Amino acid sequence: MKHAGVFVAALVGTALLTGGGSVAGITDTQGASAEDPRTWTFMMYMAADVGDELPWLQDVNEMEAAYQADGTNIIVLLDPPDDGDTRLLEIVHDEAFFDPDIVSVDIDDGGEVLPLSGEVNTGSPETLRDFIEFSAASYPADNLILVLWGHGAGWRGLCPDGYDLLTLPELRSALAMAQDSLSSGLDMVVLDICTGSTAEMAIEIEEYAEFMVGSQLGVPAEGLPYADIFNGLASSPGQSLPEFGAAIVDEYIEWAAHGSSYPVGASLLDLGAVGGIGAAVDAMSDIGIGFDGLFHEPLVAAVNLSEYADGDWLVDLGAFSRSLALQGLPLELAMAAASSGMACSDAVIHHAEHSPDGSDGGTTGMSLYVPSDSHEDDGYVELRISDRTSWPGLASMLRTDRASVEPGPGPEVTIYDSDDEDDLADSATVAWDVTDEWNYTSFTVHVFRTEAGGLVDCGAIHSTSSELSVTDIVGRLTLSTSAGRDGEVLAYHSVDVTLSSTVIISVTLQNLERLDGEDVRVALVLQNDAPLVEECTDASCEIAVAVPDWADVGETLKIQVLATDDSHVLSEKTVLVSGDDVDVTMTLYASPADAKPLPTAALVLWSVLAVLVVAVAVSAGFAFRKRRSE
Repeated sequence: MKHAGVFVAALVGTALLTGGGSVAGITDTQGASAEDPRTWTFMMYMAADVGDELPWLQDVNEMEAAYQADGTNIIVLLDPPDDGDTRLLEIVHDEAFFDPDIVSVDIDDGGEVLPLSGEVNTGSPETLRDFIEFSAASYPADNLILVLWGHGAGWRGLCPDGYDLLTLPELRSALAMAQDSLSSGLDMVVLDICTGSTAEMAIEIEEYAEFMVGSQLGVPAEGLPYADIFNGLASSPGQSLPEFGAAIVDEYIEWAAHGSSYPVGASLLDLGAVGGIGAAVDAMSDIGIGFDGLFHEPLVAAVNLSEYADGDWLVDLGAFSRSLALQGLPLELAMAAASSGMACSDAVIHHAEHSPDGSDGGTTGMSLYVPSDSHEDDGYVELRISDRTSWPGLASMLRTDRASVEPGPGPEVTIYDSDDEDDLADSATVAWDVTDEWNYTSFTVHVFRTEAGGLVDCGAIHSTSSELSVTDIVGRLTLSTSAGRDGEVLAYHSVDVTLSSTVIISVTLQNLERLDGEDVRVALVLQNDAPLVEECTDASCEIAVAVPDWADVGETLKIQVLATDDSHVLSEKTVLVSGDDVDVTMTLYASPADAKPLPTAALVLWSVLAVLVVAVAVSAGFAFRKRRSE
């Protein structure tokens, strides 16, 4: 759908390029199909029976202007503003681009969709169900695409008939009822409505289609450019569903670049990945509810930073997650927010936007409403997002005007050597002083480890006891400690500690007999560090290293078996340091002649280390550990 002038210009351009009779690769109304062409049925549910009239006639004319490949069916349930004028149409190609009259064929459905009155209610789930069932049964195809056309009201619903809005639970009900009669369900739902690409919408329909296309922003009245979209499909009917969905997004944005004075955006969602969004939002909300009292102001700031112009308390989910992660919140909340952002990114497989002023709108493809306890938002509780997540609980807190409170006293943290054998601090005790003033009843230590690849969540310890122990977790740790009562966190403190362990690298050698009994060396090599080298006089040897003092958790450790003269690498393996003992089996090359020569610089290094490298490394390691313990 386009502004009239742009629409005419586009059709004139098409006629000139093709001599008036065909689009490139398409002859008449038949497609010069790509290899392995697929058949397509489009169910256009056009809800135009509203006071604010939409350009329904222009849209139908655009569909007629487009070419169709063999096996493509465009079925339209059209409900214009007057009474008794609903039509069920099969779109046919109209060579007279400038003729506004509808030339498509009225379908005799035997009363399955159209009642005797000739008037349907597009706000009724039964109407949508009947239309889907009839179209799928009468026009079976490889791909079944439902296009919902009309006004949209975000989480409240879409496709109104007068004042009767098709709510999201009603939409879900219609799709569920229709799916019982479909052999494989819908393949794609396309939302030609305002603010349709929401987490609320996606969670409602995730079970009933593979993909969804929609906009999280307002959509100009012209909506999608149907002539361009269907011509593109006609030129390549064998394209995949993701390719077609991405083409809808791109055609819409391309039209908007010269046909819209409003900022626009569109997204293609993989509905199979939407379950991850629900789980991530639920985890983020659970943690946020507990921390709201201490961190209310930065939580609300994250909302304000990710709102956009299409409505108050409507946030971009990706931007909101990113903003939360950067607000200096407790690590577990920041990590949960980051997970929500990654889940959103996984689901939004193609997104594009355009602003007339050339600015970056900053949207990421999916919005989320922040509901309040007001009666205006009562219907939100009926949505699946309310049933499956704790988001409404956190959201209602974010809609409350209050200041963050000061945290209570934190715990005392003690580091100690639990086994008294290696002089390494390997455990920590976290203990709170419970008083009448701070009568905490629940305690948590959430452990995060800094590794070579970044921060890693090592899990949480929850207890009703005021003393918790952190053991069997090695590395440079951040203890995110909290204490509270009745689900509310009253004290939060972050403590950095290092817990160490001696890790044994056990190497078993194979094919050692082919070296005529000569000894070999086993070297542990870390990037930018001097290697540890151990003589290996039989088929196995062990090297003890202190983690994270010598090797940090998550670092890449290269294990090399060296020839006697340190000139060749006879075998090599790479492992990740985890804090646990490592057992590896190394198969030697058939002979030194088959091995890899060391670079010249490495030969110099090995010759320097050849005499006392083991003694120096071990003594230095123990001295460093002793200083750390002191």
